[in-house]
Amino acid sequence: MSQVKRYQRPQTVQQACEAMLANPDAKLVAGGQSLLPTFRLGLALFDEIIDLQGLSDASLNYIVRHLQHHTDRNIQHSTDMNLNRINEQQLDTLTIGAMTTHAQVAASAEVQAFSPMLTKLAGGIGDAQVRTMGTLGGSIANHDPAACWPAGLLACGGFVSVSSSTQTRKIDIDDFFTGMFSTDLNADEMITSVTFLKPLSATYLKFEQPASRFALVGVAVAHHANHVKVAITGLGHGVMRWHAAEVALHQRFEADALKTINLDPDLACGDLHASAPYRTHIAKVLCQRAVNQHLSR
Repeated sequence: MSQVKRYQRPQTVQQACEAMLANPDAKLVAGGQSLLPTFRLGLALFDEIIDLQGLSDASLNYIVRHLQHHTDRNIQHSTDMNLNRINEQQLDTLTIGAMTTHAQVAASAEVQAFSPMLTKLAGGIGDAQVRTMGTLGGSIANHDPAACWPAGLLACGGFVSVSSSTQTRKIDIDDFFTGMFSTDLNADEMITSVTFLKPLSATYLKFEQPASRFALVGVAVAHHANHVKVAITGLGHGVMRWHAAEVALHQRFEADALKTINLDPDLACGDLHASAPYRTHIAKVLCQRAVNQHLSR
């Protein structure tokens, strides 16, 4: 196991990014509820902590809903065609600062009005201490294979805003998660905010490990105007889209549309809590239940 030899507490985002640039082996710590457990298990190796709790302002702790009734010219002229498409098709967005805690999201009337699914997801993470300390940015940056936020964000769609010591950029959420404990973030970049697109309706259900409340399997189903998104966490390799289910539900949005579709157990990992075939079976069951919840509203 690595040893932490240095601790920094920067006061600005710029200082934090410069500290990461100076030491590629350093790790940002926001609430510590995702990173520190993986460190204790030897799954995250670093020799320096950069503590974001010392940031001098609240620039990364906010929740803002944007109701746009015209094209945003700044995004329209971006070279990222995915962001152009997002902006044209979805004018109702919710942006949450990276240092906003799960508890703050769960208690927000703005989030509840935008998508009750996000309220329920945030309120079901861990216990009260985890929700009070853990942050949205920290959760998705570490991309724990059992984390809830990646599934909710991937189902809604949107983008992640990040900053380095020299520039800022937006990463489409479909490109952000690259593997277990891995994302598209560069070594000197940190997340500043996450922007969600508003679905017509959405549901997140998880089958919990009873002690930790981590998702043995979690499924988010979001019904958008022209498509359906299904995102699954807890299979062991990181969050994933279930494209076959999305196609079936787009053609016929009812639980029976999934009757003949099954997830390949090779997409999951087994452990002492659940085998791979069991996890994929539970994922299908949760997806069907999520669809039924949509239809019963």
